[in-house]
Amino acid sequence: MTADLDVWREWAKGNGLDNRVVGFVYAFPQHFCELPKEGVKAWPTPRSWHMLSDVIKDVENEATLRQLASAAVGSAVTSVFLSWVKYLQDLDPREILKTGELPRYKDRQHLFAIVTAVTTEIKKMKKEEIKKSIVNIVKIWSYLEGDYKVTFLKELIEYKKDGQMDTSLLAYIVGLPEAKEMTKCIQDLIS
Repeated sequence: MTADLDVWREWAKGNGLDNRVVGFVYAFPQHFCELPKEGVKAWPTPRSWHMLSDVIKDVENEATLRQLASAAVGSAVTSVFLSWVKYLQDLDPREILKTGELPRYKDRQHLFAIVTAVTTEIKKMKKEEIKKSIVNIVKIWSYLEGDYKVTFLKELIEYKKDGQMDTSLLAYIVGLPEAKEMTKCIQDLIS
């Protein structure tokens, strides 16, 4: 039996798992599922990430996060996870959407964190807010390279508990006249 990250991620989104956990696992797939090591009491598995998500809802305190993460996924992964959480906390997705500018980033994981933060913020917005921000949303999206354009669009898809995709937000955004160039990427998303 093998763990499938894409299937787990869809399931996790449909079941309301903490965005910090879902984003981390997707940005750092090497930490999704590891084999147990002798003498180590906790290690990352799809189930342990789920448990961690359940216990860290509404937890922001770093010391508490460290203890809970160490108990669920092990201390080796906890440091990387806490760095991810810190980076997410330092991002201001509202400001990014307001300016239409991407902050500086060091690597692929940081870029994915930016995409995750911005798309999570877009999902919280009302349609009128999205319409007012569409020029900057498209501007941010156009700065992205290659697969990150598709990832941005994928992050706008919601999943229901039964695993069905809800593409209504994505359809609304790409249906706006200012977002015409985004529709070209939809074919990559569908195929």
